[in-house]
Amino acid sequence: MSQNQNNDMNHLSEEELEVDEIEETVEKVKQTYLDQFNELKEMFTRLETLTNEKVKLLDKDIKDFTSYFKKDSKDIEQYFKKVEKVLKVESAKTVKVRKTGNSGKGGFNEPKLVPRRLRDYLGIEEGTLMTRPSVTKLLNSKFIEEGFRANKDGKDKDGNDANGKLIKITNKKSAKILGCKVDFEIKFNELQTFIKNIYLEEKATSVAALAV
Repeated sequence: MSQNQNNDMNHLSEEELEVDEIEETVEKVKQTYLDQFNELKEMFTRLETLTNEKVKLLDKDIKDFTSYFKKDSKDIEQYFKKVEKVLKVESAKTVKVRKTGNSGKGGFNEPKLVPRRLRDYLGIEEGTLMTRPSVTKLLNSKFIEEGFRANKDGKDKDGNDANGKLIKITNKKSAKILGCKVDFEIKFNELQTFIKNIYLEEKATSVAALAV
């Protein structure tokens, strides 16, 4: 066999080998594509299955949540009604105690220092503690004594008829002590306001003195 013939045969063999390799590669590519397609299909199937399962679980969770929420809301509403009822009862008790259980330890019946003006007018020692009703009683008696208002019989100090519901400070000295003008008139239903203002004046004076 000549050299040329050998070369032709070798060349043919190489071409045949290349064709075989291409066919094998194509076959591999086809198999890989199919495998990937099938794998992708399986992935979608698994995803679909998982989604359906999760949706079912989610639906169940929503139903359970709704059920528990309704039940708990109803229980909370009932609890608030009970608390409201208890508060109303306790509030009623508190109001009742305030109306009927005044112990004289606070507010209007709390013993306090008597203001200087009232001490000077009533002859009370400094540092004396008295309740407002006690001060009012002494002040009323002093007004009757000085003839500023009628006594229980409706008479003034001279025995003349007088308006028992009107107080008139006719004495200059008393008026000065009480901080008002001569012939200053106080209606009986305004007496507590008159006394209150004296207490407030004393308090304001004390605060001002502390601020200096």
